[in-house]
Amino acid sequence: MRSYVLPLILTVYSVGLSARCSNSTTIKQKFPVMVAFTAHAYSWPISGSVSTPVQPGIVFGTEYVYSAKRNSEFLQTLNAGYFKNPDFLNAYYVNSYFTYRYTLPFKVFFDASAGLGYFHRRNAREVFKLNDDGVYESKIDWGSPGVQAGFKLATGYNLPVREKQLSLFLSYEWFIEYPHAKGAIPVLPHSLYHIGIRYQLFK
Repeated sequence: MRSYVLPLILTVYSVGLSARCSNSTTIKQKFPVMVAFTAHAYSWPISGSVSTPVQPGIVFGTEYVYSAKRNSEFLQTLNAGYFKNPDFLNAYYVNSYFTYRYTLPFKVFFDASAGLGYFHRRNAREVFKLNDDGVYESKIDWGSPGVQAGFKLATGYNLPVREKQLSLFLSYEWFIEYPHAKGAIPVLPHSLYHIGIRYQLFK
């Protein structure tokens, strides 16, 4: 893992800790479980963000609430995901987003998020290298690490389920991957559409 990953983790942690310390309200944490299916595309925000055939993926996550009022919350998410492009790459990532959530009286909510993460890409096809005899041979592809930085917008609906809460949501996420390829393409933009659920396992 490259030298910039540790400073990235420390920065995310320190910002979150500062936000937590500034909140004087005691909050009972519920740590909901989130799962979503994703569709991926290489694009700038919105423009060209729908790709066919679908490049599928999945993401799991949870969240921690720093402050909560009657209709709004400030929270931090932790997510781990995967998506693939059969002709280009397989991608694994872990990220954390600081999120502002506003919920209307009729249980519709809106999220606005921004954050950072770790991104690991592997070639989707077999990789070859030239050996000492001048012959190309297959090699193990361990992939390459990088940093991702981006934002996410979401909307959804909260359904009460036996005193717990089941939330259905749709979201759009955009982030840049760095470094992608030295020289020609150092930064690569990504778009992800999510459809998923968030469920409170505990009261």
